[in-house]
Amino acid sequence: MRSLYALLGVCALSCAQADEYALDIRTDTGSAYFVVEKSGNPEQPVLVVKRVRAGATSYSKRMFDCDAGTTRSLGSSENLKDLTNACHEGDMIPVTEDTVVYQLWKHACGK
Repeated sequence: MRSLYALLGVCALSCAQADEYALDIRTDTGSAYFVVEKSGNPEQPVLVVKRVRAGATSYSKRMFDCDAGTTRSLGSSENLKDLTNACHEGDMIPVTEDTVVYQLWKHACGK
């Protein structure tokens, strides 16, 4: 019976994360990145990203302005639940080439 509960738990977890997909972030080879959610609109997409490194997981939410090449953080947290309560960080800032944020911008904006 315990095996059945364990199997059901794995299935539930798999279904809950079915929309999550991996991103290849070449400037941070020690971490694994996953897009958890993409929202917003084509001009200003918003990504929720999960970063896994050495057993630690963190989440961030970031808005991008595709035309202006700018971004701003909408919050970060160690879990998705707390991410909804996280504070954003002020104004839009330029996206710097060859950074993790640059690669996220390229993905979010289809560049």
